[in-house]
Order: sequence, then structure tokens, then C-alpha cells
Amino acid sequence: MGSRRLSWPLGLCIGFLVVGGVLFTAAYIIANRYSWESLRSPVSLTEGRRGPFSFCTDLDTNYLISIDVERKIEFEKLGCMLGMSTFPERCHGLPSLIDISWRVTGNGKTAGEGNSSNYKGGGWGPTVQRQIGSFRASKGSAYTLDLIVNKDAGSLNVASPKIVVAVHPAEYKGNVVIAQLIGMGAILFGLIGLVLGAYAARRILLRR
Repeated sequence: MGSRRLSWPLGLCIGFLVVGGVLFTAAYIIANRYSWESLRSPVSLTEGRRGPFSFCTDLDTNYLISIDVERKIEFEKLGCMLGMSTFPERCHGLPSLIDISWRVTGNGKTAGEGNSSNYKGGGWGPTVQRQIGSFRASKGSAYTLDLIVNKDAGSLNVASPKIVVAVHPAEYKGNVVIAQLIGMGAILFGLIGLVLGAYAARRILLRR
């Protein structure tokens, strides 16, 4: 009887930890079920041609083409240089440096082409992304991206610019939210398992 009293907390501990591990694995699989980002490659922003950059897509959806830079330049100045300033009136004498033409081809056909002047989107985070284009891709297809930097933006090279092709965030937001909820459940089960394990260890020590 005594051994049973000692074993049930340990059994529950193992059970909760196993369930937590399964939930964590499920959250990881859901969050990474597709390659949301098809291309991320260093690119120089000095004037001239760049590419071709080759990549494959996992989904039938719209993909964004962006310039991603590290936050190595003062916040307001970087926003002006990228043409993303919240207060353009503060950019006196510092116009946008982003003037990039792009063309995406696949299977010998043009999937999309345009110029950064037609796109003003972007986002601030650990890095800063300035959208320069968008095109419709097919699942499992191979593409090449060619760029022409029409205006010298070499002063941004200090911020380690990269060319990025990725699914629009709206496409994977649902997957991320579900993965986060399952991940929170995994953490909860894991914590309960650890508490039960500590309780079982304490009972065993007191028993001795």
C-alpha cells in the first residue's frame, strides 16, 4: 500500500511530462508545416543588377518580396532611407533610397514584375523589412528573382541588407496562433509534471 501511495505522484508526473512533450511536438509541426520564407539572401544595394536568386515555393498564394535590414542605423534616419518614415516631414534632405525594379520568372514565364515605388508596406521588428513587390506563386514551383537597383543605396549596406521572399503574414497567422495555444498547453502540462515530480521526490525522501 505504501509503495502505491508513493508511486501515484510519480506516475502522474511522467504522464503530464509525456503529454507536454507531445503537445510541444505538435505545436512545432504546426508552426513549421510549410516553409513560409522561400528566400533570404544577402544583397548589395549599390546601383546595378543583382541576381538571379533561385528559390522554391510551398504554397499556392501571394508572396512578398522585401528588403530586410538590421537596425544598425538610427531609427528615424533608417525609416527615411527606406521610405518608411512615420513622419515624412522629418526627412528633410534625406529622401528614400529604395528604387528597385524586380522580375520573377518560373517555367520560362514571368510570374510578376514591378518597381518598389508601387509598394510602401513593411514592418519594424528585430530587423526592418521594406516591401518592394508581390507575386502569385504555385505550390512546388521553382522561380528566379532578378533585381535592378536603379538608385544607389549603398549607404544601407552597413545594415546587412537581405532580399527576402516570404508568404504574407496573414497566410500563416492562424497557424502561429494555434501553435502558440498548443505550446502554452505544453508548458502548463510540463509545469504540472515537474510539480508532481518534486512532490513525489519529497515523499520518497521523507519515507526514507
